[in-house]
Amino acid sequence: MKLQDIRQVLFGKTPSPEGRKRSVPDEVESHLARAKSCLQEGKFEESLVHSAMALQYRPENLIAWKLRGAALYELGRCSEAENCFSKVVSLRPDHAEGFYDLGRLLQMQKKYIEAANRLELAIELKPEFPEAHRLLGETLTNLGRYEEAEQSLLKVLNSESTLKDALSSLGKLYALRGRHPDAISCYRKLVSFDPSVAAKSGLAFELQQLCQWNELEMLASAIRRGISDEGDPVHPMHFVALPGTTAMEQRLVAEKWTKSRNTHLASIRENLGFAFEPRKGGKVRIGYLSVDFRDHPAARLLQDVIGLHDRKRYHVCGYSCTFHDLGAHRVGMEQDFDEFSKIGNLSAEEAARKIFADGIDILIDLAGHTSDTIGDIMALRPAKVQVSHLGFHGTSGADYIDFLIADEHLVPPWQLEYYSERLAFLPDSFMPAGGSSHLPSPSRRDWGLPENAFVFASFGRTYKITPQLFDVWCDLLRSVPDSVLWIAAEHREAQGNLLLEAQNRGIGKERIVFAKWLSSHHDHQTRLQCADLFLDTSPCNSSAACIESLWVGVPVVTVSGRTFASKTSGSELRALGIPELITHSLAEYRSLALELALQPERLASFRKKIAANRNTMPLFDTVRYTRNLEKACEWMLDEAL
Repeated sequence: MKLQDIRQVLFGKTPSPEGRKRSVPDEVESHLARAKSCLQEGKFEESLVHSAMALQYRPENLIAWKLRGAALYELGRCSEAENCFSKVVSLRPDHAEGFYDLGRLLQMQKKYIEAANRLELAIELKPEFPEAHRLLGETLTNLGRYEEAEQSLLKVLNSESTLKDALSSLGKLYALRGRHPDAISCYRKLVSFDPSVAAKSGLAFELQQLCQWNELEMLASAIRRGISDEGDPVHPMHFVALPGTTAMEQRLVAEKWTKSRNTHLASIRENLGFAFEPRKGGKVRIGYLSVDFRDHPAARLLQDVIGLHDRKRYHVCGYSCTFHDLGAHRVGMEQDFDEFSKIGNLSAEEAARKIFADGIDILIDLAGHTSDTIGDIMALRPAKVQVSHLGFHGTSGADYIDFLIADEHLVPPWQLEYYSERLAFLPDSFMPAGGSSHLPSPSRRDWGLPENAFVFASFGRTYKITPQLFDVWCDLLRSVPDSVLWIAAEHREAQGNLLLEAQNRGIGKERIVFAKWLSSHHDHQTRLQCADLFLDTSPCNSSAACIESLWVGVPVVTVSGRTFASKTSGSELRALGIPELITHSLAEYRSLALELALQPERLASFRKKIAANRNTMPLFDTVRYTRNLEKACEWMLDEAL
């Protein structure tokens, strides 16, 4: 977000001083005009000179302090910029716009608590201040104060000047809270007001969450055609989930998104001036950066790896970038790190300074485009080597991410051009894997499943289900007598839409069983044993759900496509030594799943193979995975020299 209203400070035109002696007011107005024009032209140092000259004549001129603050921010001198905006409100404590400007600067620095305080003061001074209400709503969302954020944003929906941004912010808030019907309503209004590809991609992603597919093909075509258009960029997470996208398109979207978000951080990075000395021996310091050090698939899979790092050679630091309480699971993870820091309340600049001061050699981003906060920190380059891993299944498109951890199934040599990073290949799967031991034998009745049915299961996220994939699933139900489809769809609206889609395909509602959300991962893995065959999603694979199914001995049939996200389950199956379960089209996928469902002996042979390979093949060998990851870290450090 740019300080457009500060750059475009509105004051009357300066009367021409030609033909008369210039008075002090004339000098002030002349310097203010030059400071403003230089700011608009990107001549920030020159703008500072003129604002300083104006302040020499009029030390209490508010416009001069605002222009000076804006120029300092653009130069990455954030603390000085903050002082300028603070000066404005100290000179005019009743100046609502001054508190708004200060709040906006603090919000852009991710100083959300301070920003909220200043914005609340602005609103107290000027209750009818739509821009302040909207920005306060965004800030409170980042603080996890969702009810207050919603109220702030609802107040400005009748303001034409803030309608577009308010609808976008409210849609994001509702999506974050799982209120997908409300999010869809916001995005529909936004598209009618602003039919940009960014708005359409937000709408498409929310429709996918609820399996509302009627408009999906039309939206997907419009979004793919418009990814090079001017205007707000498409979120990479939305685009990766969209059916039919290519790896090259995904790179273009990621690069555009990253560039748009991080332009304002370039000057801050330059001003920080982090310099990295050559390593002089000693332990390699690895930093893991995440918003998900909690009961989350990535954290569960990675926890054993953190504990298994060779402490004679590596010092391992964890950085949690969230304001929220992450529960008991985080406590366990904290103990696995040599150092664990909660940096969610720090600005991006403050967090980067801390990571740099900690002397991190390799900084691993575990979120990617699933978290904008971490992207801002990584953009300031606090570590010599910066890596993307696990969280986002695709390229970052960022020049500050040096390496992406992958394997050769995910990214064959002919696809290297689709990634902005260099690839650090692990010899087996890119994913760590594990699960709970000593699982009890479950009863199907306890989980609402018919005792004698053949149970097809799919526990991926609902946005990963496409109408073409659901066609195949319903065809399998028609072809396999007494079979049911067991789906993890926690949203009531998604369940209703899937039942309607099944009915339209000739499948009765009794053939679809919805799995309830469970707070206990141990209980979830226990119930998974009730499945006969796991059906993977495509073009976004189920990834963690695939690993969980294989761990409990349930065979997985997957479709490998041509993008990173479409090949993760295939990577896991190869590492388990069962590439026979990988298909390359929906037709092959259907054929293999049908064969396994109708041939109990063949299905049983795969179950036996999974059980045998679990203890001998690389997928679940966490020690081996950790050693390979450490070798990759050493290689990346050597390559960075």
